[in-house]
Amino acid sequence: MNSKKNVKVCFLADKHGLYDDRIYWKMARSLLKRNYEIYYLFIGTKEESGITEEGIHYISFKIKKYSDNRYINYLIKYSRPQTNYTRLFHKAKELKADIYHFHDLNINKIAVKLKHLAQKPVVIYD
Repeated sequence: MNSKKNVKVCFLADKHGLYDDRIYWKMARSLLKRNYEIYYLFIGTKEESGITEEGIHYISFKIKKYSDNRYINYLIKYSRPQTNYTRLFHKAKELKADIYHFHDLNINKIAVKLKHLAQKPVVIYD
């Protein structure tokens, strides 16, 4: 019997959807085949979560939109403390992953915080 704990990997993205060619089909599925526990957190068009047919856990955060006017939306978005990235960070922190792998430069805003979590995870930018 193998008592080895599965390594938990959390992918984070804000410019890629669930079934992204590189993140989902290449990276996440390859790691899953090697018995890694995979979570994929991303900012998308709706709030949802679940497990895909392949066994990848996912959580989508709906992008916050405050106004149909993109300039007003931009101003409001940056004046509010609760951003999409704050929500992404709190969920990532809650998962207590061993590895956080993020794919978009904007997520760099939370990478330093992830690196200093109690479990001392590995943080990778690709």
